[in-house]
Amino acid sequence: EMGELREGVLREELIEFYSEVFELKNIEVVGIGTNLTCLYGILPNHDKLIQLSLYEQLIEAKFNKQIPYVSGGSSVTIPLMFQNLLPKGINHFRVGESLFWALMFITTVLLKKCTTMFSGCMQKLLS
Repeated sequence: EMGELREGVLREELIEFYSEVFELKNIEVVGIGTNLTCLYGILPNHDKLIQLSLYEQLIEAKFNKQIPYVSGGSSVTIPLMFQNLLPKGINHFRVGESLFWALMFITTVLLKKCTTMFSGCMQKLLS
């Protein structure tokens, strides 16, 4: 939980939550992530993503487990990437409608770099 209050694990309950999850034989934890801007418009920022990265490090150290993916959010995280504000610990994010429309619906800002970056891929997909 990084401020959106939509879903997630509260930081006070993080260790207890993962101690129970790691006891489940049919569950393999392969990542930790955050979901922002969906309910209350809480935007991702460098500090929130550093905190997420630190949670991953804490879980790995406490439980001697490897968590390969730290997902820093969704399409709304793209501007941080272009501003070089994405912490090194963030190695995954989920791209939704912005991949196809190159538009940030929360701000209605056209992501011109997205359009350029993905135009070749889109042409191949649509042909």
